[in-house]
Order: sequence, then structure tokens, then C-alpha cells
Amino acid sequence: MRKQEEIEQQIRGLRKAKNFTPPVSLSGIQNHKRIDAQIEVLESRGFTPKLLKKFHEEKLDDLMPAANVAKAWLDGTNKDDLFDKH
Repeated sequence: MRKQEEIEQQIRGLRKAKNFTPPVSLSGIQNHKRIDAQIEVLESRGFTPKLLKKFHEEKLDDLMPAANVAKAWLDGTNKDDLFDKH
């Protein structure tokens, strides 16, 4: 599990990324909802039943893959930052 400081850095970076990321891509991907999903996984320190239910109810196919990337980062299996450093 990552340190609190590392998690907070990722959350700050993701929130900043929303400022220059279009809400929806040309192909219809909900960019801001994906970012929000990653932030929620980080804040919850992983998946909770409530969070999984919310993602399921959103019915957006691209939320779970984004959430899984954040979970992999939390677990240390994904070493890359969750946001681009601009």
C-alpha cells in the first residue's frame, strides 16, 4: 500500500488534470468521470462495496478500467503516475 503523501500527490495531480482535460472525448469517453473514479478509489484506499455499486450503477464501461488502474497503482503493481505532468 502506498504512503498517504503519495496518495495525496496523485489526487492533486488528477484534480489538476481535469483543468486541461475535456469532459468528454471525441469518441464519447467520459474523461472527467474516469478521473473522478480514480480519485474515489484512491480516497477509499481501494474498492469498497459502496464504490463498486456506484460504478455499476453509472453504467459507463470505461469507469472500471480507470478505477482498476488506480487500484493497481495503490497496490504498487502500476508504478506510473495516474496523471500526465504538464
